[in-house]
This record gives sequence, structure tokens and C-alpha cells, in this order.
Amino acid sequence: MVIIKKKEREHTQHAQLFMDSNMIQLLKEQYLQMISERNFDHFINPNIVHLVDGEAEIHWQARPDHLNRFGAVHGGALAGLIDTVGAIATLTKLKRIVTTELNVSFVKAADITTKIIARGQVLHAGKTLIRTQVHLFNDQNQLLTTGQLTFFVLGALTL
Repeated sequence: MVIIKKKEREHTQHAQLFMDSNMIQLLKEQYLQMISERNFDHFINPNIVHLVDGEAEIHWQARPDHLNRFGAVHGGALAGLIDTVGAIATLTKLKRIVTTELNVSFVKAADITTKIIARGQVLHAGKTLIRTQVHLFNDQNQLLTTGQLTFFVLGALTL
């Protein structure tokens, strides 16, 4: 058991060594290529401003099709943004993942004029599950929404 944990720790340290600026740029480019296709991430259309090992920061501006009937950003759009940011943070772990759990707490409303800053962080990266947390803030650094996610690891991410 101790040997396995030691090997896992060495593997994690080895993977972190490869998360240099070139790898980060490659991940960004691959992600941008993926969202150029018509999929849900294209609907969210996040602007990645910061990406390092286990962390992502996205700046996002809602569009009219992201609003609910009362003019606030729809909770589903915010939940989708949280899922997207959590997934982008996990890209740095070089794993293909799918969401298995998403918990969202809405704290403060946002409207179409609100510039949203989304920060995601990997809390734990295991062999089969990855846990992340995401916080959404407005440009006055007020908390809007929080989310916790669990992702199931499908396998290695090929670049």
C-alpha cells in the first residue's frame, strides 16, 4: 500500500512538471478549437484569462439568450458556466472527464451588464474522480454563485 501511494505521488509530481506555459497554451488552443464547434461550451463561450495547474479563471459576459424572463442571468446559464470552468480547471490534469455531480448555490443576481469573473480550482484529483470548486464574482468582487463539482475520469487526455 505504501509503495502504491509513493508511486502515485511521484506520478502527480511528474505530471506537474509538464504543466509549463507551452502545455497551458496547447490546452487553451485545443479548448478554443473544441468550442468553435456548435456545442454547449460554444453557447457559454468563455474567455480564458488564467490557466495553471489545477486552476482556471474565466471572464464572461451574458448575452440576451442567457437571461430569464425577468432580465437576470438564468440560473441554468450560471450553472453551465460553473460546469465549464470546473472542467477547464481539470483540463490541466490531462484527463478526459464527464460531470457526475454539480451543486450550485445562488447568492446574488446578475444582469446582462454584469461582467462575471469565474474562478475554478481542483480540490482533489484521484484516479477515477476529480473534485473542483468554482466561485462566480461580479466586477466589484461580490460573490454571485458558488459551485462544487465531481467529475468522473474517462481516461487520459490526448493532445
